[in-house]
Amino acid sequence: MRIQQVIELRVHGVSGTPPEDLLDRPDVMLLDGDKRAGFYRSTNPADVNDIYESRPGDTVGRLHGPYLEGYAWGGLTSGSAFRALWLLLLPFALLNVAPRMRPADPAEPGRAHALRMYLIWLLCRLLALSSTVVFVMAFVGVGVDLIGWQCDRVTSCDTGPAWSDSLLLEHTAPHRMLAGAALPLLVIGLLWYIGGRTIKRYEQVGVIAGLRAGDTVKKSEPPGLGSTWMWRNEAPVRRLRAAHLQTAIGVVVAFVGRASGGWEGDVGTVVGIAVIAVAVLMLPVPNFTTPQPARVWTWLTATCWLALLGAAAALIVRLGWVTHRLRSNGAGLPGYGATAMWLLVAELVLALVLLAVVVAAQVAAAPQKGFGADGPRPGAAGIGTWVLSIMAVFIGAVFTAGVYLYAAGWLHSKHTLIPRPSDITPDHPSFAVPEVIKDAGYSYAVAVLIAAGVVVLAIFEAAVVVWLINDRSPLIVAGSGATDYGVQWSSTSKRKKAILRAMWLGRVVDIAAPPLTALMGAGAVLSVFVAGALVAEQTVGWTRVTDYLDRQRDLQAYGAYAVVLTLLLLVVLGYYTFRKRALRRSVGILWDLASFWPRLSHPLAAPCYAERAVPDLVERARLHTDNGYGLVLAAHSQGTVLSAAVVMQLRRHDELEPEHAIVPKLALLTFGCVLRRLYGRFFPAYFGAPALDAVNDAFAPATDAPVQTTRWRNLWRYTDYLGGPVTVGPPPVVQPPWHAVLPTDPASDGLGGLHIDSHLVDPPFDPRPGSTDVPKPRRHSDFWKDPEFQRAVIFLALTIP
Repeated sequence: MRIQQVIELRVHGVSGTPPEDLLDRPDVMLLDGDKRAGFYRSTNPADVNDIYESRPGDTVGRLHGPYLEGYAWGGLTSGSAFRALWLLLLPFALLNVAPRMRPADPAEPGRAHALRMYLIWLLCRLLALSSTVVFVMAFVGVGVDLIGWQCDRVTSCDTGPAWSDSLLLEHTAPHRMLAGAALPLLVIGLLWYIGGRTIKRYEQVGVIAGLRAGDTVKKSEPPGLGSTWMWRNEAPVRRLRAAHLQTAIGVVVAFVGRASGGWEGDVGTVVGIAVIAVAVLMLPVPNFTTPQPARVWTWLTATCWLALLGAAAALIVRLGWVTHRLRSNGAGLPGYGATAMWLLVAELVLALVLLAVVVAAQVAAAPQKGFGADGPRPGAAGIGTWVLSIMAVFIGAVFTAGVYLYAAGWLHSKHTLIPRPSDITPDHPSFAVPEVIKDAGYSYAVAVLIAAGVVVLAIFEAAVVVWLINDRSPLIVAGSGATDYGVQWSSTSKRKKAILRAMWLGRVVDIAAPPLTALMGAGAVLSVFVAGALVAEQTVGWTRVTDYLDRQRDLQAYGAYAVVLTLLLLVVLGYYTFRKRALRRSVGILWDLASFWPRLSHPLAAPCYAERAVPDLVERARLHTDNGYGLVLAAHSQGTVLSAAVVMQLRRHDELEPEHAIVPKLALLTFGCVLRRLYGRFFPAYFGAPALDAVNDAFAPATDAPVQTTRWRNLWRYTDYLGGPVTVGPPPVVQPPWHAVLPTDPASDGLGGLHIDSHLVDPPFDPRPGSTDVPKPRRHSDFWKDPEFQRAVIFLALTIP
């Protein structure tokens, strides 16, 4: 196509790039969409094309590219500082991502593979449901146990502020139980509200007609990127959300019922346990998590809600109208400690079974072949599903324990905000704290010490390597500097060392997984150790380990402080991550990675922005191609993942409606690409070599195309700490830098013969002509400020038939 017939659609990455920066234009206007996700162009008619103005010393002149449009989706994952509160639900996010990290499919999938996939999803969903229970247990412990039950017998349950003394000490025990039960119910209500609100904003977004008439899904495993159902998950998310919220309320009703006594209490206990059992039994049923509507689940959900409402009403009547003392026997809330302990044991058993299934799946997985060079090797040794799951179990347990211990110290002390360590674990505790809670605080303190040691060692090693950096240092690609800079590289100047350090830092992410996996493994070992000691104490009376742990009161107290401090740091980090672009570039990839996947494991995790972004881009591509235009998708960082998903959806659309084919009018430009380096390693079942091969096949040249090369180009740099090549690595290999002279010149060959990867030099060795400022590495940003970027856009535009 001619340049005038092509539209360049830019899609930004993790930093939540404003539309002005995305288009590199001072004034832009919203064409379609909204502030959370919308399409923009320049308001200046003379500036609506992608133009590169040459600078002194440039080897190319002014470049005039296609019509420029931008898709800014940063509002889906950033913006309001209140989004930082999602980090308090970190275990939910980890368990939602965990099944997506499953190993790649075998070369010839069969019944054994289908069974393994079913078990992986089922076990992850059971762990997700248990994580919701653990989360609610924290607030049940504070509200129902400490306030509603134990403050009745504690003589020093005095926080100091008048409002809290009035709440705790001037009411009868039944009324205090009602007030305490309100705390977990308010938290559950908040989860209900934000869950429903995000479903309307994300999962309810539709897709074009050709994809709505797609495949029928009868299996419980979620479909792949090319399925018409991949981004249509409103029905299963609503069902899972109802099951989790009913389970959470069932926990509260069961504990309050057991403490209340009378026939109303018995009804509450039975109903609460029954609702939890129904939720557990629904998860293994295949069509419960499929996207098709099913009336039976609607009726069952409604029945559970009515039962909970009736039981709660009976308990309110009993506790609101009687004035007797509750049956406090000098111990904690009946069943609370035992439930917490056996819940932890159940989670660890599920995690061990999951480990066995994941290892079996990794052994059977097919090697990553079929696109460029072999690889990449799976991240986290191929057991990332288990690693994330056990990390979520550990974090959930210690968060619950820390909140409980800190609240107990606060209620007992005279200090308004910050209790002393002796208030949390005094020699003669005023509260009956369950052993599992105290030991979890100890475990977290030990885990923090281990993590601090690993971090200190890593920083020391990195400092030594950076100080002594040279061409043969670890992580430096041999020959990369000489290939990029030629004779300039033979010098021993400070500039050479600065560039080497930038190259080294650009590779650190490739070695970050092993120490993180080791830390998670340490948390798993601690969890199993504590759970085993508690089970031994309860079943055979062996108390040597638990007695030792009980004597570590200082560590338990500091563990509680560490949990609360961790929660505060998560919120603060999240606040600045969502508000500061510089921080978004460095840590935002973790958040965007976690919230990319549909909420089909844990429905209360952070909302899936791709449920909105992918349909937006699919619909936009259809609009432009139906109007006779070609389209170059120019995607950066996380935008490359969205674009790959869009391409797979459009391929399926073309199969369903070949008379309205869209993909032949598309080309793809990726830069700062995370498809192979991150997603291909950690999500091989979705972004492994076969998936990248499928994306490449979509851009195979037509027989009458002016240039016989794929309509996919990938720009990458050695200094990029997230992106990289798509046909080789990690680690990358030496490739001559791409400096096209004419728009029709292909990129340098050499990486599998695919003509896809094009290496850019970063940073320049010398200052630009007329300047004394030495250019800093651009690393993962500002690709469109290189003339090679506009060259690539023009080249791809001319390959569209």
